[in-house]
Amino acid sequence: MRGALSALVLLLTAATANAARFLGSHPLSGPAGGGYCYVEAPHIHPDRPTLGFLFQEVDQQYVFTGDPSPFSYEGRRYVFYGHHPIMTSDGQATVYCFLDGPHYHPFTAPNDSSFIVKDGVAFYIGLFSPYFFQLKERVGRAINSFYEPYARLRPVIDVSPPPEWHGDQRLPPVRRTLNGPPEHKRLVRFHRDTAH
Repeated sequence: MRGALSALVLLLTAATANAARFLGSHPLSGPAGGGYCYVEAPHIHPDRPTLGFLFQEVDQQYVFTGDPSPFSYEGRRYVFYGHHPIMTSDGQATVYCFLDGPHYHPFTAPNDSSFIVKDGVAFYIGLFSPYFFQLKERVGRAINSFYEPYARLRPVIDVSPPPEWHGDQRLPPVRRTLNGPPEHKRLVRFHRDTAH
């Protein structure tokens, strides 16, 4: 009995050492097989994501930031164009999508002034933080290379971007005077990487 209990403890320890926490729906990976997990709340799976560049970590939880189409996703799809922030399913943080061109997500664009939805396509017209550009350098090419063979699964759109859309816009650098606080030539919206 003692040997069986020790074996069970070792098995559980090994399983939890490899376990990963996820926040929101995501593709499945590892020995459990492919497919798609539709759970939006924080949850645990026995395996870490195989395609780590499709995820971003928030509070030690993996958040899927890609298009679910190649992963046998069967839910509703909403069309986005270009790079944009994604609010996590718990509303506590922001991650980023680096897919070029038209693509799908399993959620709608937020109803705020940083997105314009034109003919059913969401365009992000806000500004990006420096963190976005750091991540883009590391993972942007890998994500777009991964999705190249799945081009036929992407939406075909016949809409031109709205005039407010200018691609990836940086927050302007802060200018300081010798005597005072930062100055800006104009007010700009600041995009936070985490919500309060």
